[in-house]
Amino acid sequence: MFCAKCQKGIIDCTCPDIEERLGNLYQNPYTRAAAAMNILVREMRQAEVRVGELEAKNKQLQEAAGEKEAERNKYLRQVGELLLILEDTERERDEAREEVERLRKTGPGRRR
Repeated sequence: MFCAKCQKGIIDCTCPDIEERLGNLYQNPYTRAAAAMNILVREMRQAEVRVGELEAKNKQLQEAAGEKEAERNKYLRQVGELLLILEDTERERDEAREEVERLRKTGPGRRR
């Protein structure tokens, strides 16, 4: 079947009223089978296009998620490094306190 307006096959027709015209052809008992087949093929093609769009969007989202995961891992490494620095600082602070206490108890400036 061909579109009378654009001269393309019904399946490839892009006229704005093609759905209405296919519906009219479907109502006619002599063209119902051909119209039904063309309607189904058009719907399948539209679904394939939509699937392609969704797959492209999914790929973009997966790439963005990968980038976010890499950024998250970078921040987790930085937090880990900061925790190690904090641990070292706390240990040094504790050692300094112990040294101060030791000097108070045994140091030369101790008063009796």
